[in-house]
Amino acid sequence: MISTFDKAGLRFQYPENWSLTDESLDDWPKSVTVQSPGGGFCSIVLYDHGTEPNTLLEQTLSQMRAEYPELESSVVVEQFDETAATGYEMFFYCFDFLVSARVFVLRAADGRVFLFLWQAEDRDFAQVEPVFRAITTSLLREQAAE
Repeated sequence: MISTFDKAGLRFQYPENWSLTDESLDDWPKSVTVQSPGGGFCSIVLYDHGTEPNTLLEQTLSQMRAEYPELESSVVVEQFDETAATGYEMFFYCFDFLVSARVFVLRAADGRVFLFLWQAEDRDFAQVEPVFRAITTSLLREQAAE
């Protein structure tokens, strides 16, 4: 079954057996995290107008490097329908687990900026990536429909 999140300008669908683990919707930036039963998560952060996407992306990578000094990263381009998003694919160790993550940003038609962070243990990432992609695509389609 599918659930729908619809608050504070964020609307997307996600699997019913996944949980909303973090919501910060009162102030800017607005954020919500959807977590899989296995621990992987998709975080969506909405920034108000005036936020520079590339600066935001570089700041996020810098923060990840500060937390995980041995982080490895490479540039990736994610395609969602007709929209391409540039970001980073990252690998790092956390508590002896290899973790895969992707971070990318998109500017909405109204000028707001979305940051997406997908993260899961490396051995689980391939299984949850299609769900992360579906959640992200769902949100982008809802934004385009507004």
